[in-house]
Amino acid sequence: MEFNQVSIVFLGAALLCFILCYLAWQRHLVVAALEMCLLMIAVGFWTFFVFCEAASINVEDKLLWSKISYFFISITPVFYILFIYRFVENKCFTKIHHVIFLFIIPAITITFVWTNNSHHLLWTGFSSMTKQDYLINFQRGIWFWVSQLYSLALLLAATVKLLLFLCGKRHGLWQKGIWVMLSGLFPWITSIVYLLGFKQLFGVDITSMGVISSVILFMIGFYYTGYYNMIPVARETLVETLPDGILALDNLNRVQDINDRAKIILGIAIKQKTGIDIRELSVPYKTLSDAILSYEKQVMVQIGDEPDIKTYRIIKQVIRESPGSRVIIIRDISEQIAYQVKIKATEKKYREMYNMFRLISDNMSDMLWAKDLGKKYTFVNKAICNDLLKAKDTEEPIGKDFSYFHERECKKMPDNPLWHTYGEQGDLSDDLIISTHTSGHFDEHVLVDGVVYDLDVRKAPIFNENGEMIGVVGSARDVTLQKQTENELVSAKIKAEESDRLKSAFLANMSHEIRTPMNTILGFISILQEKDLEEKERSEYLNIVKESGERLLNTINDIIDISKIEAGQTDVTLSDFDLNELILNMFMSFKKIADDRSLLFIRKYSIPPAYMYVHSDKEKIYSIFTNLINNAFKYTKQGYVELSCTLTDTRLDISVKDTGIGIPADKREAIFERFIQVDLSHQRSFEGSGLGLSITKAYVELLKGSIWLESEVGKGSIFHVSLPIEQADFFKHDA
Repeated sequence: MEFNQVSIVFLGAALLCFILCYLAWQRHLVVAALEMCLLMIAVGFWTFFVFCEAASINVEDKLLWSKISYFFISITPVFYILFIYRFVENKCFTKIHHVIFLFIIPAITITFVWTNNSHHLLWTGFSSMTKQDYLINFQRGIWFWVSQLYSLALLLAATVKLLLFLCGKRHGLWQKGIWVMLSGLFPWITSIVYLLGFKQLFGVDITSMGVISSVILFMIGFYYTGYYNMIPVARETLVETLPDGILALDNLNRVQDINDRAKIILGIAIKQKTGIDIRELSVPYKTLSDAILSYEKQVMVQIGDEPDIKTYRIIKQVIRESPGSRVIIIRDISEQIAYQVKIKATEKKYREMYNMFRLISDNMSDMLWAKDLGKKYTFVNKAICNDLLKAKDTEEPIGKDFSYFHERECKKMPDNPLWHTYGEQGDLSDDLIISTHTSGHFDEHVLVDGVVYDLDVRKAPIFNENGEMIGVVGSARDVTLQKQTENELVSAKIKAEESDRLKSAFLANMSHEIRTPMNTILGFISILQEKDLEEKERSEYLNIVKESGERLLNTINDIIDISKIEAGQTDVTLSDFDLNELILNMFMSFKKIADDRSLLFIRKYSIPPAYMYVHSDKEKIYSIFTNLINNAFKYTKQGYVELSCTLTDTRLDISVKDTGIGIPADKREAIFERFIQVDLSHQRSFEGSGLGLSITKAYVELLKGSIWLESEVGKGSIFHVSLPIEQADFFKHDA
């Protein structure tokens, strides 16, 4: 390389660009600082590689540096328009695809630079070099003109944008804005001159001179106009759009700068120039001027009359660079003051309402609470604290969930899991309300310190003003006594209905069981009084009268027995007897009934001779046998009745099996009640008082035994009786 005057100029311009880039980067948080930094980098490398081209001594090196500089020549106009648009705070190029669009032509140009030998679109050749030529003189191709026109279009658009923005601004901005505009005008003016055929001036490329001039103007603008702050245009926009009034006073209290808002507040005409003495304000604004001239750094002033009182806060800041000068900010805080007054009034009303609600809720017997979405309490009344949570006051539950109190109460009785269950059902219903966002009504049965509570619970979601769910509100009423009363009433109603039904059934049954044999007896007695009645018929009729009399007697006996049982007058009469003989006599009496009805009567029993003499109530055991067998024959039309009996030294087990109609599952418990039969209809086909099984059960219980049954409808039933029994006294002695 060979340094010369031209190359040194370009090197100096490059250094200036990098210095400007550094200064801009130092203020990278300021509007447009980053764009200016990128612009200076592009121009700096452009002029640096032009320096390399000018300092090179052979054509090949010059051509290489020229190609490299083309990269930065192509992108510089793009960075310039981005800088200007950002400088005036235009939002045109905020999207990345907008910026990419600006780089399309430069990208194509850079590609053509390095592939020019295959298409010659950028240059078709270059002139022979002489000692006076520091830069290559290219013979331009068609794409060169396209890229030049694109660059000029970007420079023109940026300049027009800046001019339009400056129009209508105060005169003070022109001095600052003109440097920005002139710095951008030089490159595209020199480019136009270059395109018109004037390529060099004093032996230097005219386009490069435009770039150097632009850089120098930028450098001057940095220090001469205060442009280095990077905010002259943005400041104007900011100050004029602020809601506060802003003015600057010199040491003689004259207005040096003032925005339109301050003029309105102080009653100054909008077109009024600076230089006004603040002490000369008219009377209505005298209070403001006095506050501005006071020594306090902050002053609050009220002007006007009700209801149009205006409140201003005046803030003062000394300008250190200019002794006696200061910046005044006049802030209208009327709305803020009114809002604070409103807030205080609202807070007072809220406190009054809250205290009233607290008083009402704490004096209610119903339990009230509210929870957040984490199911932690945000409000509780005294009732829930005292009755369910066992909290010491209404503040303790706030911020806690039910598990805190549940665990605390459960620790009192750790061995009893049913000591305290409140909250478990409520937790599930909370989840339901939160998930569905709808109200709910729940019945909860809980234990609180061993005491049973039935609660009528209602819950609903809580929404804020934006319609977002923020919690759950709930109430609970102790309906334990009410539930008990309802259950007792229902039970009493059922019993009354059952009693009425049984009464009707009993009367119908007794009417049938008394009238039927009585009518039979009276009818056949009338027949027997006839003189011409044959002896055979007389004997047959007498048997019928006897059977009817026995049936009537059995009914009367059943009524007497059940009456004694009901009155508690039935005693157990113990004696020694032969159980085998009792069963045999009973079997023979029912065998005839079975034969008359064409039924089989099967006897299966195992009574060891050593145990056949027992000590118990013979009459009641006989009644148990006969009632069970009689019941089996009553409901068996075909098949068989089977008696099974097993005796040990301590227990008598009896079972009676039949192939009768069977007993439905819903009546298996009821048949042991008084006056109950499987068929309770008035036109039933089975005779009997319906007291046999209830008498049997009563006798079994008197003898400390148990009775149960197995049955299947349509297939028959099996009645089982198990009785504790003792051996006869004399048999024990013999043993």
